[in-house]
Amino acid sequence: MALKDDDNELLLLKQIANGDESAFRSIYDLYRDRFYGVALKLSSSEYIAEEILQEVFISIWRSRILLARVTKPSAYLFSIFYNCLKQRFRKEALEKRLKMRIFSSDPEKEHPFDENELSRENQYQLLDKAISILPPQQAMVYKLSKEEGLSREEVAQKMGISSNTVKNHLANAMKTIKNTARQFGLLLIFFSFFCRI
Repeated sequence: MALKDDDNELLLLKQIANGDESAFRSIYDLYRDRFYGVALKLSSSEYIAEEILQEVFISIWRSRILLARVTKPSAYLFSIFYNCLKQRFRKEALEKRLKMRIFSSDPEKEHPFDENELSRENQYQLLDKAISILPPQQAMVYKLSKEEGLSREEVAQKMGISSNTVKNHLANAMKTIKNTARQFGLLLIFFSFFCRI
């Protein structure tokens, strides 16, 4: 007798919990299109939808030991998906607010570049490049604060440094990112990109 969908997925999750990569691929194939479709509709970006999809399945694999206790596969997997969505859009909302603060501090500058000159993917890559040149502690402060949304105090506690040091690192990180964007002649694109998110 053939297994019902839920029973089949329960079996796959138990196999994944034991490290079975072929079972993981089967779950990926079952849920990929559904997750991607929702992420694409909400983000209007193929690049972001692909990134969210990747984050979801990395999260599933990393927490695979928990899959053996799951009783409702679809509900469990969609909860991981929606948590990844929420985290991603929270991060982008924080970056948008950050952009607004930087832009308002230098409103008179004009940059003769077309904001459509680069694809969204290239804009993400340029931002990543700017972040990658930060000193390690500045980069960590930036990521914890702006990507994970931790408060200054939470970052200080997690890193074992003072709140004032966090504030200084963050200010220096933003200055470096801003100067790197200007150096590439892409400050307007950098700003307008985050306005659209």
